[in-house]
Amino acid sequence: MWLDQFKIALINQNLEKLISLQTSQPSFLTLDEMQTAAAFIKQALLLFKNEQLQMSQSMRLLKKNIEFQKSTIHLENRFSIES
Repeated sequence: MWLDQFKIALINQNLEKLISLQTSQPSFLTLDEMQTAAAFIKQALLLFKNEQLQMSQSMRLLKKNIEFQKSTIHLENRFSIES
């Protein structure tokens, strides 16, 4: 059942499975199932937003590290005792 698969993917934070389930067309028999699905989808959205934030922070840190590495390479060349 779609709801069970979605709930398991959400608990496991399996983003790929959540994406694949989002693209399928689930059919719900009751209003309660629809409301449960809506709540799960809201939770999944929060999970994706959190993942996006973490990725953004990692990218900023990586960019700073690259800039630092570039700046230290110039310093290493300038203070080389081999010349």
